[in-house]
Amino acid sequence: MILYEVFSRKDPYPGEDANDVLRDVMDKSICKRVTAPDNMPAQIKLLMDDCMQEDPEKRPSFEEIDLRLKRVDAKTATPSGSKRQAQVSLFDIFPRHIAEALRDGRNVEPEHHDLVTM
Repeated sequence: MILYEVFSRKDPYPGEDANDVLRDVMDKSICKRVTAPDNMPAQIKLLMDDCMQEDPEKRPSFEEIDLRLKRVDAKTATPSGSKRQAQVSLFDIFPRHIAEALRDGRNVEPEHHDLVTM
């Protein structure tokens, strides 16, 4: 979902009730999933598709996701079809305290929230 939101700059299911979406995602007969935005680079699209596999056993682990993201060349991972390179900073994507930590090269500790709306 995060990869979708970063590249599309949109909500994945605009105007839909979150409970209905979750139910449809879990329902094996519906298997609701977002599709990758057209501007998503192929390497990132493949990762997103792997993460959206219906069978959790087929999804990559967080360690594998981390390794695959580290292998992405930032120069070639710009949105395809774009005429110019986007000027997006960490502060556009993350909360200020996380963006500052990443900018400064510090580790970011995981945070847990009971409810998050993106």
